[in-house]
Amino acid sequence: MCQPSGRSEGRVLSGLAMSIRVKYSGSFEADLAKKCPAYGCSRADGRSLAPLLSGQGAPWRDAALTEHPGWPGVPSHSAVVTKGASYVEWGTGERELYDLQADPYELTNLLHEPTAESETKAAELSARLDALKDCAGDSCKAAEGP
Repeated sequence: MCQPSGRSEGRVLSGLAMSIRVKYSGSFEADLAKKCPAYGCSRADGRSLAPLLSGQGAPWRDAALTEHPGWPGVPSHSAVVTKGASYVEWGTGERELYDLQADPYELTNLLHEPTAESETKAAELSARLDALKDCAGDSCKAAEGP
C-alpha cells in the first residue's frame, strides 16, 4: 500500500491481506466510508484493513483464499495461503504444497514426491480450503482465523 502524501511515516505490518482496488481521493477512511455503501461492503466476505492500519490491535486472519476460474489453456484453481504454507488445488486434480518459510519463491512442490508429513499438511490445508470456499459472512472470519 502506498503512503499518501501528508501522512506520517509508514510501517511494516505482518498480517495477511487480500487486495481489492480502491480509488484513493485523499482520505483512506473517508473513501472506504463513501464507497462501501455503493459497493455493498456490508455484505462482503472480506475484512476492512482500517483496524489493522489504525493500530487498534484487532485479531487478524491467519489464512487467505485465492481463486481463479480459469481461462482457455489455464485451468481453474483454488488456494489457501498462510504465513507458513501455500496449498493449491487445480481444476485438473493436481495439487501443490509449498513451505513458505523454507521456500518463499514456491519452487519446490512438496507433493511432487510426497512424504507422510507433506500429505498430512496437505490434508489439513485442503480442509481449510474447503471451509474458505464454502463460507459466507461471519463463517468466513471463523475459517480465516481470529
